[in-house]
Amino acid sequence: MVSPQRHVRVRLGFTLMEVLVVVAIIVILAAGAGVIYTRYLDDARVDQARINVLALSQTIERYNTRYGDFPPDLSVLVTSMDGGRPYLEEKALRDPWGSPYQYDKEGPKNGGIKPDIYSLGSSRGTNPNTVIGNWPISSGVGGQ
Repeated sequence: MVSPQRHVRVRLGFTLMEVLVVVAIIVILAAGAGVIYTRYLDDARVDQARINVLALSQTIERYNTRYGDFPPDLSVLVTSMDGGRPYLEEKALRDPWGSPYQYDKEGPKNGGIKPDIYSLGSSRGTNPNTVIGNWPISSGVGGQ
């Protein structure tokens, strides 16, 4: 008796559908990672702006201690005073989004005790109305 021959089919590669499914999964994972990375960068910029605002506040306090008054504007801090080195470099007056820090010598958000220094934040962020300032959050102005 002769046994029937079976033809065994050997797979030599992937089908087009399998490749498309794998590519689709990779694209979905990459898109999700991109969104998470963008949020991480935005949060890092906000944190950097907070740190910079505090550093500018401390620099202005040092200026006040030395000269007995707050500077009329922030550009005074990058000029050489009394033949010495300036308090700051020019790049320290720009927030992480590339905009100049805002300065109000009268300090209405700080109750007139010290000047207001703030960044308007990112216009592309999740909350474009976020203002990062050196005043207490309880002032109701949105400072952080």
